[in-house]
Amino acid sequence: MQLELRHLRALLMIYEQGSVTKGAGALGMSQPAMTAQLRRIEALLGGEVFSRGRQGAIPTPFGEFVLSRARAAVSSVDDLLDAKPRDPAVLLRIGGFSTGLPVIELIDEISALMPGLEISVHTEFSVRLLLDMVASRRLDCALIADNPGRRIPTLPRIVHEEIGHNPIFVALPCGHPAAAKADVPLTELADSPWVIAPPDGIGWPEHFFDVCEKHAVSPNIAHQMTEVNLRAQLIATGRAITACQPNFPAGPGVAVRALAGDPMWIRYLFLWHDASPVAPHGPELARFARQALAESMTRSPAYADWVRRRRGQGGVPTGP
Repeated sequence: MQLELRHLRALLMIYEQGSVTKGAGALGMSQPAMTAQLRRIEALLGGEVFSRGRQGAIPTPFGEFVLSRARAAVSSVDDLLDAKPRDPAVLLRIGGFSTGLPVIELIDEISALMPGLEISVHTEFSVRLLLDMVASRRLDCALIADNPGRRIPTLPRIVHEEIGHNPIFVALPCGHPAAAKADVPLTELADSPWVIAPPDGIGWPEHFFDVCEKHAVSPNIAHQMTEVNLRAQLIATGRAITACQPNFPAGPGVAVRALAGDPMWIRYLFLWHDASPVAPHGPELARFARQALAESMTRSPAYADWVRRRRGQGGVPTGP
């Protein structure tokens, strides 16, 4: 048996429906046939994709790894097969980096500036993919991010504006010894198990490893995933720590802290194709996104605390 696109679609349908039975029904298959196919797929991949019980089909950590790549593969193939003409006067496509950016607020602003448009949103963790989709006119504009020393490349006809810079924080279990500190030295996290996001095609996690090397830290990478909720669960149960944006959800059992010296940074950008319908409004939309991003960060207690303490230390850094 070879892994085929239909197998990836089956895995994604099980995840979307929450159970093998519902996934089978959505694909017009019987439950036994779907179960047998899932077992063959898992045998081929060499690991269990879902844990199955009363709560339905829940992705395992290995399953999260598989599903993230299945989404990217299926999305890429669908883009290649999508030959339907698009009227830019009717449909506008916005891309978004998967976490931390004001995509919904931007939709509202575009709707106000350009009434009557249907707006489609496409989110990815891969910044490189989003950039390429704007360059190829698969997307009209996008909210993305990059890191110091790992900036996005300059592409013809792509216009971008910076909308903000923030330090990268760390999320760790409340019971972790470093959680008692407001500013956590990176060296005190060297032996902790990390969960890290996979490569974004531009500069993450390379920036993370660059900084660790500079501080003579060899991080113990125990997990790799994009999903924020699952990362938060691993942290809350004491299984991992993670580098994160300041507005990472500090739920029960999770402490979000600044890193001492602010060694890691993230830069946020709004970019558009110069032939896109949003091009005449690009600078205005960038200003709006800048304000929306700043407002969203102020709602983070960890970020507000960082600003207060940095002001007391002589000023809030605005970049690396």
